[in-house]
Amino acid sequence: MKNRHLYKDGPFVSEIGLGTWQLGTKWGEPFNEVEAEKVLDEAYKNGITMIDTADCYNGGNSEKAIGKFLKKHSEKFTVVTKCGRCLNPHNEEGYNKENITRFVEGSLSRLGLEKLDMVLLHCPPSPVFSKDEVFEALDSLKSAGKIASYGVSIEKVSEGLSAMKYPISAIEVVFNMFRLKPTEELFPMAKNKGVGIIARVPLASGLLTGRYDENTKFGEKDHRTTNRKTMQTVATTQFVTTPVTTTAPTTDPNVSLTVPGMTAPTVITSQNAGGVTYVTVSPTLPSSPYYTTRPIYTTMPTVNPYLTTRPTVPT
Repeated sequence: MKNRHLYKDGPFVSEIGLGTWQLGTKWGEPFNEVEAEKVLDEAYKNGITMIDTADCYNGGNSEKAIGKFLKKHSEKFTVVTKCGRCLNPHNEEGYNKENITRFVEGSLSRLGLEKLDMVLLHCPPSPVFSKDEVFEALDSLKSAGKIASYGVSIEKVSEGLSAMKYPISAIEVVFNMFRLKPTEELFPMAKNKGVGIIARVPLASGLLTGRYDENTKFGEKDHRTTNRKTMQTVATTQFVTTPVTTTAPTTDPNVSLTVPGMTAPTVITSQNAGGVTYVTVSPTLPSSPYYTTRPIYTTMPTVNPYLTTRPTVPT
């Protein structure tokens, strides 16, 4: 497993982290503490040293499971958590000093820590990214020793650009072969400012694994059941059975790491290929330049060995 700085002068972390949205469960299904522990143990065995979580994941159970796990391995891991999505209603007004302080205190308690390695604002409404009060509150928590660093998780590139007016350390953004817009403006600015990039949803919620097609049926509460636009993308892209690996986003030098979600220990596998450890959620592909992100669209040959048609990249 290779390691990279999470952000300029930040801690070294594995270039593939553990996403824990569905830790110990699947979308819409009950939390399973035993299964969660197995996933965390398998991640540890495979050299993963960064865990991505949030206060709202599994109603706080993800953070609690991670906290229990950290009692055995706290010195080995960097934990990035997120806050804000527990707000009801989830609106701009809810992002204030009182609530942010309460969110951080709650995460500290569930994780069993005295200081958070990093906290991210969890995809708040766009105006929050220009709200001085919010970032002043985060600065205060940092000065008080409650957090070591902070950043933002975004849905729009413009939000990340706005947030970089403040002293953030990292940005978490969707980045995969369908979603390449961050490379145009966000990544260069982040690089210039020393802001780390955490690539989330690297396999497009499993749609890049080659496991699904337009006939796939997901669980009733699975977001992919209602996301017809996503499934139409699968239908028109026509994936062959050989999937793209999780490592694809990390070929961009501006990406600090990628955080695929892993729901069971059986999907965490490692295999050395050409001296590089690949951790994937599907069978490992041979080393190939076509794993890269931007080049797959700008210099892709007429016959791509992994895709039968050229995907349409959403703007």
